[in-house]
Amino acid sequence: PGGMNGVRLAELVRKRQPDVPVLLATGYMNELPVSARPGATYTTMAKPYRLADLAERIRLALTSDARRDSASGFQHEG
Repeated sequence: PGGMNGVRLAELVRKRQPDVPVLLATGYMNELPVSARPGATYTTMAKPYRLADLAERIRLALTSDARRDSASGFQHEG
C-alpha cells in the first residue's frame, strides 16, 4: 500500500514486534537489499516455488517461534 514493498513492511513489523517470523517471497533475489538476502535477517524464498515448499518454510518458522516462546515462558492465546 502506498508504494511500500514487502521488505519495508517487514522492517516496520520487526521494529514493533522483533520476534515475528518473516518470510519474504520474491522473483528478484538478486535485487533484494542485503538485509533481506538469504541467511540475513529474514527468511527468503525465490519464486516460483512449490506449495509444499512454502508450507514447509511456514511450518519451520512457526515451530522455531514456538520453541523460542516455550523457552521464554510465553504462551499464545486462542
